[in-house]
Formats: sequence, structure tokens, C-alpha cells
Amino acid sequence: MPLPRAETASLIVIDDEPSRLGGLVALLAGQGFVVQSVASGALAFDAVREKKPDLVLLASRLSGVNSLELCRQLQADEKTRGPLVILYGAVGEAVEKVEGFKAGCADFITQPFAPEEVLTRIRTQLRLRDLAVNLEAVGHDRPEGLTPVTRHPRREIDEKAPADSPRDQLLETLRESEARYRGLFEDSPTPLWEEDLSQVKAYFSELNASGVTDFRSYFENHPEAVTHCAKLVRVLDLNHAALALLGASDKGALSAGLASIFTKESLEVFREVLIALAGGSQRFESEAVQRTLAGEEKRIVLQLGVVPGYEASLGKVLVSTLDVTEIKRAEQGRLYHLRFLENLERVDQAIRQAECLEQMMVDVLDTTLSIFNCDRAWLLYPCDPAAPSFRVSMERTREEYAGAYAMDVDIPVLPEVAEAFRTALKTNGPVPYDPGAGQAVPLGDRFSIQTHVLLAVQPKQGKHWGFGMHQCSYQRVWTAEELSLFHEIGRRVGDCLSILLLVKDLRESQERFDLAVKGSRDGLWDWPDTTRPAIWWSPRVYEMFGFAPGEIIPTKDLLVELVHPDDREKAQGALREHLQGGATPYDEEFRIRSRTGGYLWVWARGQSLRDAAGQSRRMSGSFQDITERKRAEEELKKHRDHLEELVAQRTAKLKSSNAKLEAANHELEAFTYTVSHDLRAPLTPIMGYAEYLKDKYSHQLDSQAVAMLSEISTQGEKMLSLMKDLLSLAQVGHLRAPDQPVASEDVCRAVLADLGEEFAGVANLVQIKGALPAVRVPRSLLTQVFANLTGNGLRYAGGGGGPIEIKGERQGSRVSFSVSDHGPGIPPEERLRVFEVFYRGLTESKIPGSGVGLAIVAKIARHFGGSARVEETPGGGCTFTVEFVDSVSENLPADPLG
Repeated sequence: MPLPRAETASLIVIDDEPSRLGGLVALLAGQGFVVQSVASGALAFDAVREKKPDLVLLASRLSGVNSLELCRQLQADEKTRGPLVILYGAVGEAVEKVEGFKAGCADFITQPFAPEEVLTRIRTQLRLRDLAVNLEAVGHDRPEGLTPVTRHPRREIDEKAPADSPRDQLLETLRESEARYRGLFEDSPTPLWEEDLSQVKAYFSELNASGVTDFRSYFENHPEAVTHCAKLVRVLDLNHAALALLGASDKGALSAGLASIFTKESLEVFREVLIALAGGSQRFESEAVQRTLAGEEKRIVLQLGVVPGYEASLGKVLVSTLDVTEIKRAEQGRLYHLRFLENLERVDQAIRQAECLEQMMVDVLDTTLSIFNCDRAWLLYPCDPAAPSFRVSMERTREEYAGAYAMDVDIPVLPEVAEAFRTALKTNGPVPYDPGAGQAVPLGDRFSIQTHVLLAVQPKQGKHWGFGMHQCSYQRVWTAEELSLFHEIGRRVGDCLSILLLVKDLRESQERFDLAVKGSRDGLWDWPDTTRPAIWWSPRVYEMFGFAPGEIIPTKDLLVELVHPDDREKAQGALREHLQGGATPYDEEFRIRSRTGGYLWVWARGQSLRDAAGQSRRMSGSFQDITERKRAEEELKKHRDHLEELVAQRTAKLKSSNAKLEAANHELEAFTYTVSHDLRAPLTPIMGYAEYLKDKYSHQLDSQAVAMLSEISTQGEKMLSLMKDLLSLAQVGHLRAPDQPVASEDVCRAVLADLGEEFAGVANLVQIKGALPAVRVPRSLLTQVFANLTGNGLRYAGGGGGPIEIKGERQGSRVSFSVSDHGPGIPPEERLRVFEVFYRGLTESKIPGSGVGLAIVAKIARHFGGSARVEETPGGGCTFTVEFVDSVSENLPADPLG
């Protein structure tokens, strides 16, 4: 009878977990299988008996039904025997694979499984079943009396064929049977082996005869017996798929390298095969590690079955292997991912269940300690190579490995620590320090650290933190999976730190706010929704208005009602303007009626939070009691009014006095001018007569008379110089600033040329440093300034103390000139008096002068809004500085003529 193709075979899935049952049925039906679902173990036996499918997919755990017992019942009952049974269950369940195989199961699929694995295992079992049936059919097709494997077919035909049987017909039948068998064997996609274990069977008999009954104990205690049995196995044949699996080009290459394909695990699996065969089992399945000729290790599922008719001798055993390397890798990946998610769930659960943020961080570190089974888990701050020190802010440890947190000290950032911090900051993930990484463990000796992991964690505010683990008990090598998991936990730690630091800032901000509210005399208010009337007041507002907190419910309407009627419209108008988009904060002063009925002045300020359209949605601000200030202002107004009256009276008196003073100044200037002019008239002939007498009669006069005539001339010259200076002093106030600025440097050079007639070598004694700015000062007055200051420098300092330096600069509208000498200088107590008229100092009587020159300089400076001053020159000497106020820009063309 033809067998159904694997893709159209009928299957029954037995599972009482609805979601898993539905998923498997949908998967298998989508691949073309004819699938029936049974949602109860109690109905399973009847369903298999009624349908008798090609394969049964049976959950290892069913409610109220033992899956292994159900499998035995299906194999024992003639009406249900035949379908292949595959068990499936989760890792760690009590049902062991070996027990399933003993119960007659063909395979066992471990959860969690991928769809590809389920389909591969089902198709493999169906193909193995087809192969076994076809092999058996080949045997049935042979002439009666032939053994399943014929070593000398022609001789057996000659010996056992009936005399009347056509010999050619028997040979043809044998060839067809062998061809069918060989085609099925060689072309099978499943790696297949034919093995002769008859010598192994004979060895079992020898062991029985020697008294061995417990083959498991014997083979476990005598590994050399397992190796001996391996040598007794004869490989009769293997197909192309088996050669490909082992990486052999042909059977000869395989025979040459056969010893290299066995591993320690291979021998352990072979030992289990021996134990099963010795116990009478005809079938065996196990996972194993198979090494190829190239040395690559592959994960395989090995299935062994004794060919019918060879149960007693084990002369022919069919072995199939299924390469599940990729499936196992995927399974390991799924298991790792499952553990990864489970561990992250543990961390998330610690975060969710913590009652406070500080406890949350402690619980996360405890969970990390548990997940990785390390000796310390900690957080340090800051993870900054430029910081002088760091501190372990949180740490959870094994009892015997207390760390830096318990020491409660700042730890210096040594070079090795700084380098570790730099590496962590530039690495996107944890940095391991273990034998595999080849890096020295920072602070390893101080804190007994064998291996170490460091991850730089960046909260949303502040500097980086360091999150890490220590293994102190042994030199641990951190796996890639562990580092990946630690990295993901580090992300959660960063989020937790962000929340913790944010809440800490909020707490501190709230504490500052509460202290400010309590300590401030201002009352705070908040209008959370400007479309609604409700307002919040701080306790100080209630106190200010004379109410107990909660005595009244503050609203906008209540506040308007409390405002003094005379101030109400103004206060409301300002509020409306602010709410409708006013550019400035609300700022008004008005009177409020208190609980006692009296009024107090308040200063109301507020600011709005606006939406995209500029409309106010929330408004907050403060009230300040300014009653006392208003009273003070009223009193101040009264005093100010009285003061204004006094000021007006004083102003009138001052105007009168100023007028009189101005008249007196004019009279003084007129008098000075008159005196200087009128005195010159008689002085000139006196000096002339003295000179005439001296020239005409000096030979007739004695020396005393001549000296007296010379003294008359000298004193006359002094008197003329004094009158000239007094005249200049009187004329200063009559000259106005010219329209065009005067080229001060030209004026200065002209003055130096004139002084050259009086002082020899002026060109070497006086230096002009830099350009001198033009200024709107009459040329004649500017000439007097330079002449008086430079002349004084030459007279008093001379050339003995170094050159005299003239400088000038403009800063905006202020123009200054300075003349510095390096002479004996002026005592500090005399510097304030040198600009007084006729003051010549206590030590200057021998130097000619009228004592008016510096007074003229000072008056010129004052007349043009400036001042004159004298300071000590660095290193000794005097520096005279004259400053003018000139609002005309210095880049205007200067008038060379002044």
C-alpha cells in the first residue's frame, strides 16, 4: 500500500493549553498537513483509535492524564498501535526524554521551540518511518527462505530455490528488490548507517555469563569496556548524506579518518546505546556531538533501530543522524534571549515594587548582584578622569567583601583610575577587566578585586556615573552574553538615576520654595486656570487679609469684591489687558478690605503662562503688604512739599547771591584789568628813567647807586610780568570755544620754538609722545596752557632728571593733555595749593615767576568743563594733567590758526 507523502500526512495534536494548541495546529495546517486538534487528554485515546493518524504530537503534561501512560496505552492497543508519537514539553519538567523513549515515543521536542524545528523533526520521523516500511517491503518481496541481507545471492538461489522455479525469474526479482532498497538507502536526505553489532551482542552474552546483570553500573565503572565494544561494531554501509555530514569525499576517506570523528561525548552516548541494547531495547535516540573529518563539531540527533528479524543477533542495525547544529544554536539563542528577558524582568520588577527611589536603586543593585552572582555591584560618582576624586555612592556586596561604600571616603583618581574612566566614557558598552581582556584591574590590590566590569552611565542631567561589578573570590572571565545583559541593565540604571536626581532636585526646589514661602513676608497666589474662578492662596495671604487659612474660599470674584471701589476699575483693567496678551507682567497697587473692614495697601504682581495663541492659561504671582510704605510715602510727600517750599526760598536767595557774586566777579575782573592797565602807565616811564640814568650817568654814580637802578629795572620787569599774568587771568572767562577744533600739536610745537629763545636745547629736553588730539579751545589759551606747564617743567626740573614728556588723548568728549618731568617734584601737602593765585611753594622763591601761571591753567580748564591736577611721575617728578570737555569729534578738520 502506498504511503502518504510527508506534507500530506495526517496528524493529531493533543494539548489542553489553548494558545499552544492553536499555534501548532495553524503551523502544521499551513504546511499542508491534515491536522486534528484534541483539547483534552481524556479524549486523546478515542481520537487516535478513531482516526489512526500517521503521527501524534503529544504534550508532555496534560491535566488529569499521564502523558507517558497514554503513550504506552497507544502502543499496547492493536487499534491504536502504529502512529508515531512525538512528545513536547518545557525545559525542567519532570518528564525526561529517556522515559519518553522507553514509553515508545519516537522523539521529544524541548520548549521553547522554533517552528522550523517542529516541522523538521516531524518530517524526519515520517521519512524514517517510510524508509523502515520500504526496507521491510523489500524483504517481503524476496523469495521465501532468503535472509533480509544476502551475502551470496546466487548460491542461495541455487541451494533454496524450488526445482521447478525458473532461475532467471528469481534472479530478476532479487535484483529489483536490491535496487529498490539501494535507491531508498543511498538517495535518502537523512544520513543513514548500516551497522553489524552481532559481536557486541556476543560480548553482552559473555558478560551475562560472567555474572554482570547491571550493565549501567558496569559500563560506567569500566570505560575501557565501552571502547572495546566500539571496536566490535562493523559498519556495513552508509549513504551519501552520511558522508556529507562527516565531510568525507568517499567511504575510503572516512575509513582512513574514522578514529578522529569520535569525541568524549560520542563515547558517552555510545555507552547509553550499549545500556539500552543490553536491556532489550530495539530503538534508541539521543542528542550527541559529532566531529567531522575537518575537526568541526556538529550537534546531531542520533536514532538507532534494530532491523526486524535481527533482534536476537543485532546483526543489522539502522542508524540515522539529523544535523541539528543550527537548530541548537537557535535554541541556545532563544534560551539566552529568554534568560535575558527574564533577568531584565527581575530588574524591572525591582524598579516597580520599590516604595521609594533610594530603595529602588538598592533593589536594582541587589538584583544585579543576584543575577551575575558577583561579589559587589556599585555606583560611583563622578566617572570623570579630570576629577580629583570620586565616591562610591551606592554599593551592595557579599558580606565578606565589603567595599569602598562602607569606608565612606573620597577615593583619589589615580592615573590607572583616570585611564579606566576615559576608556569607559569612549566605549559604547561595559569594559571588562579580566584575564581575557589583558588589562590590569584598577585599585585591585586595595579592594581585593580579581576581575572588574565598568560601564559609564549618563543620566539626563549632570556628569557620568560609573556602574560596575567586582568579582573578588576568583578570576572570572565575563562572557559576551553577560556584558550584553549588564549593558541593558545599565540603561535602566541610567533611567533610574535620571529619575532619582530629578526627584532630588525637585525635593530641594520644593524645600527652598517652602522655606521661601515661610520666610517671605509676601503672600503667594496661583490661578491655575484663568477660565475658572478658583484661586490658591498661601497662608501668608490669609494672614495678610486677616483670615484664617480655609476660612474663606479664594476666587477671582471674591478678590474683586475685596478691592477698594476707587481702585477696582484700574485693577481689573490692568488684569484684562495682561490676560489678553499684555507684553509686561501684571504690576498694580491697590487697596484691599481686610476681615476687620479696614483697608490695606497691597502690591500685586503676576506673570502668565500662555498658549500658542498668546492667551493666558495660568497665572501666578504675589501680594505684598505696602501699607506702611504708603503711609511713609504720604509723610514723605508732606515733607517733600515743605522741602520744595524751602528749596524755592533758598533758590531765590541763591539766585540773588549768584547775581551779586557774578556782578562782583565782573567788577573784580574789571578792577584787575584796570589795575593791570593803569599801573603799566606810570611803571613804563619809571623803568625808562631808571635805564636812562643807568646808561647816562653810571660813570658818575657809585656802585650802590648803579645796583639800585638795576634793581628798579628788575622789579619793574617783574611788575610788568605780574600785570600781564593778571590780565590773562581776567581775560580767560571772556573767550568762547571756536567753531573748529584747534590743532593742539601745532600749538605745542610753536610754544617749544618760543621757549627755545629762553632755554637752550629745548628740542632735546622736551619730547612729544604720540599725536596730540585737536580740541575746541582758543589757540591763545591753549598756548598759555602749554607755555605755562612746559616752562615750569624746564625751570624747575631742567634737564637733570631726564626729558620732559608731553602727551594727549581723547576719550569720547573728554580731551586731556599731560606734561611730565623728572625733577624734584612737589610735596603731597602742597599739591592742592599749587593752582592758587600767587602760591609759589615753600622752596621756589629763587626761581623766577609770578605765581599766577598755574592758576591761569586751572581757570582755562574749568572754563571749558574740565579740571587740572598734579600727580607724582613714576620714578620721581611731577605730571600736570589738564582736561577739557569737547563734544566735537576729533576727526573734524583742525583750524591751524585757532
